[in-house]
Amino acid sequence: MSKNSIALIAYGASTAAGPTSVDLWKNIHLGTSQKMSVSTTPLLKNRQEVLPDYFVHLRQDLPFSLTYRQRILQLLNEAWDELLVQIQPQEFQSRLGIVFTSTKGFIEDVVWKKSTESDPITPLLHDFLKISQLKPVETFVVSEACASVAVAVSFAQSRIAAKAVDHVLIVSCDSIGEFVVRGFHSLQALTPHTHSTPFDKDRSGLQLGEAAAMLLVSDKIQSSVEIHAEISCEGVAATRPDHQGQSLFQALSKVLQNKTLPSLIIAHGTATQLNDSTEDFVFKKIYTQEKPSVTAIKWSVGHTLAVSCALDIIVARKCLSEKKWFRIPHTKNISEGFYCHYLVDGQEPLKVIKDSVLVSSLGFGGVHGGVLLQERESL
Repeated sequence: MSKNSIALIAYGASTAAGPTSVDLWKNIHLGTSQKMSVSTTPLLKNRQEVLPDYFVHLRQDLPFSLTYRQRILQLLNEAWDELLVQIQPQEFQSRLGIVFTSTKGFIEDVVWKKSTESDPITPLLHDFLKISQLKPVETFVVSEACASVAVAVSFAQSRIAAKAVDHVLIVSCDSIGEFVVRGFHSLQALTPHTHSTPFDKDRSGLQLGEAAAMLLVSDKIQSSVEIHAEISCEGVAATRPDHQGQSLFQALSKVLQNKTLPSLIIAHGTATQLNDSTEDFVFKKIYTQEKPSVTAIKWSVGHTLAVSCALDIIVARKCLSEKKWFRIPHTKNISEGFYCHYLVDGQEPLKVIKDSVLVSSLGFGGVHGGVLLQERESL
């Protein structure tokens, strides 16, 4: 095992595309998305004004009578079931740590509906422990916006390196409600259009989506792929990255240190003006000799908040194992002056995917991350 790296052992993901990562992978290769226009009017119980009927990516087979918590638990159950197909608990139960991540997207149940429950995240962790019957030696909750899973992987590295645990299960989930919709609307980050178009010159914002995902990492179980994460904090940006992307540059530079640059990047790709520009600027600073091929998945299942980086990691893992890639289907005209080679319709990768993929993760609050997946045979 290389320094600062741990093995990615198993994973599961439940998204708007369906209850498994296979559904997600199929969705992005077909260039399709499961989204619906949800009227925000019934949600607006605390204000009179009406927001646009934004498109959001939801599991349309789940009853809308379910509460946010019930929907999340259903998604968590499905992600857990998929992980169990790959490995059984007795193989990683010993000296297990759990890192539970979310952005408190369902905090409206607490703040706006005046619930007596002061913490909406920890009870979900307790629910999952009951469902899974796991008995971890330590548990942690991480909430670092969209970069939560990059932070969780970095934290898992440190706990394993410290010999505190042998395995870490990263559990991530988020839902979409009034608090989240209003927040992104106020930032002018949501697109009113049918499709989200990352890196397009006419991009107008993101669409939101619900999801849950799990990643099992370890340094005691054999795997063909290693994972390494680094994070960097700006401390100056509450809702947007620095225009020069210095923090993201530091995170990606640290995770790529002394390594061959991957030919493929799975970008955060929110389709907002500033975030996409920042990512392209940073990629250009790192890839000074050859342009990288860049793609993204948020057009397909929406921006899933804390879960987004986990989904990017799972898709990167599938790119490596199957030696396949995918396009950003609705982006037609790359923004003028952008440096990278974006995989839109008609574009092929500049190089064949070999042994590594880079994941870029931006987060509200100024925490950004870089995650590198690399096949062990190449080390």
